[in-house]
Amino acid sequence: MLEPIFQFFEKLIDQFSWRRLIFASTLVLGTILCVVAFESYTGKFRLQRIDRVITLVEHANRLGPLLNTSSRGNLAIALSSATAELAAFTENDTTPFSLDPKILKGLAALAPWALFMVLLPIVSPGGNKSAVAGILIVAIPFAIIGGFLPDSRYSWLNYILYPIAHFAIIVFLITYFHQRKKT
Repeated sequence: MLEPIFQFFEKLIDQFSWRRLIFASTLVLGTILCVVAFESYTGKFRLQRIDRVITLVEHANRLGPLLNTSSRGNLAIALSSATAELAAFTENDTTPFSLDPKILKGLAALAPWALFMVLLPIVSPGGNKSAVAGILIVAIPFAIIGGFLPDSRYSWLNYILYPIAHFAIIVFLITYFHQRKKT
């Protein structure tokens, strides 16, 4: 049943082609985006975990006198943590998968560069190693800067405007100086 999938990845390694790599990368990225979108919209995985903690606390409380003071304290901490996480989830104060906002902002700043690296083999079939290295040298500092940008009341500034604006400005500057260098 899984044999065709294993054969595909084996061919990706044995008979490498950029087309296969881009297809596999796009498929994996699409799957990840679908899972993130599903979790962002429904909170299913997170709510199941909270429900499981509450159920386990209920079962442990039924043991009653068999529990020592330390165990009761741990159960109280687990229950208060689960209710706090549920409150944060319902108030929408947290991000999907409980990722730190700095990491999310850094990933958002890195996203245009990652897309550029995926599209690079299509546009320029030869000599991609040095181009990918150059892209990473430029992208990583801007992703770090994006991660440490102060939080704004308008989250689209950190997650949309900064990534698109810095990418567009850097690409414009690179093409401008490259054109000047040619003439």
